[in-house]
Amino acid sequence: MGLTKKEKKYLKESVKKKPLVEIAQDLGVKKEVLEEYLGRIWRADKFEDFMSSQKESNQALLTKISKFSLKTFFRDSLGLIILLAFLVIAVYGNGLNGEFLSDDIAAIAQNQNLDKPAYIIQGFPIVFRPLIYFLTNLVFGRNPIAFRIPNLLFHFLATSGLLVLVSLLLDKTVGVISALIFAVHPLLVESVTWISGGGYSQYAALLVWATIFYLLSFKDKHYYWFCLISFLLALATSEKAMAFPFLLLALVITHWQDLGKNKSWQKLIIPFSIGLVWIGFYLTKVPQRLSELETNYYQDTSKTPSFFMKIPVAIGSYLLLFFWPQKLTLYHSETIFSGEKFIILTSLFFVLLIFSLYLFFSRKRQLSFWPAWFGLSLAPVLSPFGISWVVAERYVYLGIMGLVVLPSLLIAKFFKKESLKPLGVAFVSLLVIALGIRTIVRNVDWKNQDNLWLAAAKTSPSSPQNHNNLGDLWARRGDFDQAIKEFETAIALNPRYADAYHNLANIYQQRGDWEQALENYQKAIEINPNIWQTYQNMAAVYFEIGEFEKAKEAALKLLEINPGLPYIYRNLGLIYYNLGQLEEAKKYLEAALQINPQDEEITQLLLKL
Repeated sequence: MGLTKKEKKYLKESVKKKPLVEIAQDLGVKKEVLEEYLGRIWRADKFEDFMSSQKESNQALLTKISKFSLKTFFRDSLGLIILLAFLVIAVYGNGLNGEFLSDDIAAIAQNQNLDKPAYIIQGFPIVFRPLIYFLTNLVFGRNPIAFRIPNLLFHFLATSGLLVLVSLLLDKTVGVISALIFAVHPLLVESVTWISGGGYSQYAALLVWATIFYLLSFKDKHYYWFCLISFLLALATSEKAMAFPFLLLALVITHWQDLGKNKSWQKLIIPFSIGLVWIGFYLTKVPQRLSELETNYYQDTSKTPSFFMKIPVAIGSYLLLFFWPQKLTLYHSETIFSGEKFIILTSLFFVLLIFSLYLFFSRKRQLSFWPAWFGLSLAPVLSPFGISWVVAERYVYLGIMGLVVLPSLLIAKFFKKESLKPLGVAFVSLLVIALGIRTIVRNVDWKNQDNLWLAAAKTSPSSPQNHNNLGDLWARRGDFDQAIKEFETAIALNPRYADAYHNLANIYQQRGDWEQALENYQKAIEINPNIWQTYQNMAAVYFEIGEFEKAKEAALKLLEINPGLPYIYRNLGLIYYNLGQLEEAKKYLEAALQINPQDEEITQLLLKL
């Protein structure tokens, strides 16, 4: 029996919006009837492409899940897994022996608590990443190579997880291309080569596998527990993993034809409950975080860009960096909220948004999951509270998993026809090689602090942080004039930058310009009274010029802020000795001698007392 005129009209209106099986259900006819009708009215090539897209659609997702076996998948893909592991090692191997950099220094190299088991729960509920740090230090000591190896392992875990997830939701060809690009993409260097950025690759790897386990739980309920465990470990690595329930919700909505009929929403209850508790907990931390940003990082949070301006600029910037990863930097200070670049970034955002909506309301709705993954994964760092950078490469590690799939779908078309396969292989190979070379070059920037700051100077000329770092670089090289210039530039860009005042004062101190040194030290503590190094250096300057009373005040303030410094007792003893306050001098000198019994100068002074 053929279709009525009304049914034909409905079919023509809906065929670009809904899967054929759903249209058949709406009309109450067999899918084969619709296929027969379309085969008659369409050109053969158009009908063939349409039927191919229907086969690729995830209408058979539950059937695919029911037949899927991780063990079989990895056994059949062993060569590919080895290739991915080789690529990860090949492109990141030259970054393994770099120095501790930036946040690594305070978090690892100079962290006195890292040897203590209590360190693991110091930042509760973030305990998984500290556990990795603690165990790495316990086995290998403060070795930068050892601390980078977990980052590489989690990057490989994330890459293999992306391969599985895309193969499950789409097909293996797209999964392979996505995984190959993801394995070597230079935008991910900050989350892999930088030790402190490794938390992003770690929680992302755990979340992509949590998503896989969620899907496999429709086959075997035991996988649901693996899903929850992976999610909890991700939350114990980074609070940004709280986006996971929303990723699952997007998965269910975009694959509703299959998942929606199986009460999949019930499996969202526990992840959402956990996620909402985490969100509530961290919302209470927002005022504290804002205070830290103003006091310790010298950011004026009242001047945070509008939430609705920040989103298109951030998304547009990530899209630009994904497709053309040239201007990579630790400090994306050149984020523009007006002018030509703002228009370009905003346009990129709206192109992605419109394309995503088109996919969602078309018969290829399931494809809209991938841009949704990209956007939702960034939600925790695009909050309206101004508690994060507008753009930071490490933020987008998880999001790249979603962004890489749609281009991979286009590339995969080469592999559908035998005649085009060689062209497809050549294109993917060249793309992977080009991206891999860029990653290797970027790793060189992360070798040491001099490389990193000089590289950032080319891309981030208006970053006060980088000018401060460059000042330190030139000071270490003995070029004090250039160092002063860089510190003054940092202060001009951010007049509240206490660290730059402190470092500028250090240069004047080394030059013997006591007046300028004290003036800049004073400015530093007016902005941030918690910089203990400033009080230490002020005490040294006052002692040098014979103002022992002021030296005492600075040293006592240092003792109040940081009583754990062993040499402060020695310094106070010497100050009191020069003030003629011998009882106080004796008290501090005896304390200093207990810390260092081999100190001959202190021993001789105590004999005089």
